[in-house]
Amino acid sequence: MPDESTFNIDDFLQESSGKGYGEYESENLSDGFITDDPAIKSLASYGLTAWEAAKNSKTEIERRLFKSERIRRGEYDPEELEAIRLFGGSAVYMLLGSMKCRAAKSWITDIMIPVGENIGSVEPTPVPELAGSKLDTIREIVTSEASTILVENPEQPVTPAMVEDRMDFYRDMVLTQERIKAKKVAVEQTDYMQDQLVEGGFYDALKSAIDDFCTYQAAFIKGPIVYSDPVTVWDDDNNFSVKRKEKRYWERVSPFDIYLSPGSRTLNDGYLIERLRLRRKDLNSFIGVDGFDEETIRTILREYGQASFTENWLWTDQERAHLASRTNEQMDPDALIECLSIWADIQGSMLIEWGFSEDDVPDPDIDYAVNFYLAGEYVFMARLNPNPMGNRPYFSAAYDPHPESVWAQNSLPETIADCCKMCNAAARACANNMSFASGPQVEVDVSRIDPAEDIEQIIPLRIWRTTRDAAGSGRPAVNFYQPTMNADPLLKIFKHFYDQASEQSGIPNYVYGSEKVGGAGSTARGLSMLMNAAGKTLKNLVFSIDRGIVIPAFKTLWVDIMLNPDDNVPKKGDVKIIARASDSLIVGEQLASLRQEFLNFTSNPIDRQIMGMDGRAALLREQSKELKMPDGEVIPSKQDLQSRMQQQAMNMRPEEETGVA
Repeated sequence: MPDESTFNIDDFLQESSGKGYGEYESENLSDGFITDDPAIKSLASYGLTAWEAAKNSKTEIERRLFKSERIRRGEYDPEELEAIRLFGGSAVYMLLGSMKCRAAKSWITDIMIPVGENIGSVEPTPVPELAGSKLDTIREIVTSEASTILVENPEQPVTPAMVEDRMDFYRDMVLTQERIKAKKVAVEQTDYMQDQLVEGGFYDALKSAIDDFCTYQAAFIKGPIVYSDPVTVWDDDNNFSVKRKEKRYWERVSPFDIYLSPGSRTLNDGYLIERLRLRRKDLNSFIGVDGFDEETIRTILREYGQASFTENWLWTDQERAHLASRTNEQMDPDALIECLSIWADIQGSMLIEWGFSEDDVPDPDIDYAVNFYLAGEYVFMARLNPNPMGNRPYFSAAYDPHPESVWAQNSLPETIADCCKMCNAAARACANNMSFASGPQVEVDVSRIDPAEDIEQIIPLRIWRTTRDAAGSGRPAVNFYQPTMNADPLLKIFKHFYDQASEQSGIPNYVYGSEKVGGAGSTARGLSMLMNAAGKTLKNLVFSIDRGIVIPAFKTLWVDIMLNPDDNVPKKGDVKIIARASDSLIVGEQLASLRQEFLNFTSNPIDRQIMGMDGRAALLREQSKELKMPDGEVIPSKQDLQSRMQQQAMNMRPEEETGVA
């Protein structure tokens, strides 16, 4: 599929040798394979080797993931917490990172997932492509007209310019009809895709992904994955039965569970592994599903609790369980089954050795996209990638994307990590200082204190029994010292780095309702200017999610629907995918601003006379759409406006004819 948003399904089908959707469904390893087969063992060995390499290469990323989550949750790193405890005093943690992450999440969610609006849409291209048959029909019509002219009037010359003019005339007429048809089809496709996204849980997955986007080094969504779910069906006699219905689903994938080949730059570069932790019922649901080997699944179920695939704990699991409040997860008697979903491009000759037929792999020299499931050393599913483009059903976005990596240069918590450290240090020092300065420090010469006195207790109006100063030092037996209160300078330090976090993250305080803005933000116009400036950061974040998740996911779903004969929706190509958030934020906002400036600029008698009522009404009509005003109720339609002007003209005519003022 081309990288641009415009995609022509007819061209794709031609490039794909005319294959339909059904022919792209999973080409399985075989009707059933033997676990002890050397080829299958070789496939399992390849998967385990890839897993070890991907797991080892992700160690540094995993440390960064934990660091980001601790900042979000308001917890110190273990080493830092141990140092604080050795020093003594307060271990207070100011939730600056949590506040910024929550503000970014709500800010982005309000833009990305507005109530009652589609996240994206299908729109026809400005100039529809005419099929060859329609162009042939136009040529036949023009040729027939030219022949008629020559027969009826032989002396009338038919020049090439005349033929070209008639071709343009008919082409424009057909293009107008195609635009109307394409617009209607695009609306139907958008509505159908919106229904699929809602039923498949895309918006719930996207909300979770936005939370990951604001916390971790990357956010991931998987889909559309087709599952067969039980549904109740009622007949005319109110009797119901349970049937299974296939649906397209979308899932959020934890960044901890995605493992890439060490040299990967994108999700489709190198191999990709998703770590799955399944229950027995999950494996049971795979029995009878196309592409899954029933006998191998039953072997795994029989050996459950005995084989290594139920004990494959990673160093990250305990910390993940702690951060997710899943204490003592290792003690669960219903242990999870460790599985790997491996996506890789593998040479055809290797696939043939592993049991794929030559019909599935016609060319042994080129690479084929393959997906297989691995539990321990058991391969219980293997098939060619069912996606006709060869793309994997995974999509990702990063807060601060790196051009050569899936993982971000810095997550949002990493961006403000130093500010959080300084704020926490100032807060701990302030807490310690306040505890020291809350009362006096007491120096006691124990040699002069009566042994019956309790020097550990200080109460008001206390009388101290002391003995004579034998040394003659002249000093009192009890001295009181009041430590200096340094809260004010410490709070200034805290405030400085608190404000600096807004500068570094691009998420200012006034975004989440803080009234302590000051400066330009103390006036309504100044605050509006600051909000517009902060919107530039928001635009970049929204664009990153649209480009990494929304648009490619929308394209994948669109292709899936277009190639599936079971989807009852008009099949029409030559379209472009529009992400509503980016379009409304960047393009829509700029157009609305320019349109308002144009309205103000042309608000004078001369320009109004040039534009006329129709032109001025057209501008006002577009502005009312941006303000979500009812269509036709505030600004009349063109037909209503013309009718009103005609009525006014008719009412004025008798006055003009009779001369009545």
